[in-house]
Amino acid sequence: MTKYVVQRVLQAIPLLIIVTIVVFTLSFAGGNPFAYLAQDPRATEADRHLLNEKYGLNDPIPQQFVTWLIGDDWRLRDLNNDGEGDTAGERQGIFRGDFGQSISFRKPVANVFAQRMPNTLILMVTQYVVTIIFAVSIGILAAIKQYSWFDNIVTGVSFILYSMPVFLVALLLVQVFSVQCRDFLKMLGGDPGMCLPVQGMYDVRSGTREFGDLLRHLILPVVSLSAISIAGHSRYIRSTMLEVINSDYIRTARSKGLTEGRITFLHAFKNASLPLVTIIALDIPFLLGGAVITETIFSWPGMGQAFIQSVQPADPPLLMAFTVMTAVTVVFFQLVADIAYSWLDPRIRYS
Repeated sequence: MTKYVVQRVLQAIPLLIIVTIVVFTLSFAGGNPFAYLAQDPRATEADRHLLNEKYGLNDPIPQQFVTWLIGDDWRLRDLNNDGEGDTAGERQGIFRGDFGQSISFRKPVANVFAQRMPNTLILMVTQYVVTIIFAVSIGILAAIKQYSWFDNIVTGVSFILYSMPVFLVALLLVQVFSVQCRDFLKMLGGDPGMCLPVQGMYDVRSGTREFGDLLRHLILPVVSLSAISIAGHSRYIRSTMLEVINSDYIRTARSKGLTEGRITFLHAFKNASLPLVTIIALDIPFLLGGAVITETIFSWPGMGQAFIQSVQPADPPLLMAFTVMTAVTVVFFQLVADIAYSWLDPRIRYS
């Protein structure tokens, strides 16, 4: 196993280098991020030159790429305008944890991540826990009660939800539980504040950050994200469970007098969970990236919203850091999934 892990890590290095090259090239394919200043009469040519020099945009593209990777202390620049080369030393490079300066937020990219990542993890981890609990429960129950009324209802609802885009689910939830709810309560003379909030993480009017307020703001974003995931994951679990519960070793376990609960969870679900491990391993990296559409709709101050804000105007440092971070986590959790396979199924061995 150790040899296999080392091989996978060594294979991941050239893959990540290729990813960084592609990401860097595409990030700068749109042109200079300060080109819009040419239309601003307050910005002079000298101002634009200083900004380009600050972010290293006056350098050739290959030189910018090397600086982005390992920093700029390897080369000389005339920082003092005295005609003599000075060691730059302004950037450390992503290999040393320096992702550069965000153009749209006007602060280091690492600071943007530190401020936004906890908010995204609160939303995405909650959504992920809800998805796994409901998907596993519904999928197992639908497999055990195959072709029952419960299975038929779950199948129909799953197909409907899985075919809907996430933004449509989010907008429908906003319409029903916020807009229509407020109109209904106003008509009855009730308090519209009882409806579910649709913006931010806390009530800005109260000025407090209470846990109960956070939970109320989490409901609609979590439901909009979980609904489609539960529909898809439960179908996978049902399908794999149906394959397993008709296997010979399951019939042998029943003949030994084991309880149905022990057979279902200890024997059947453990072997049926291999496809689910793959899905989870592919989903986890995007917890860090956040739900771009959902965070935008619900004004959730996380990484997804930061990504949208970095697209217009263009913010190459933040875009590149965001994409590289996602690529690294994808490679890492795919390795974790492979290791989990050997634990779930003893027949799988890596040599």
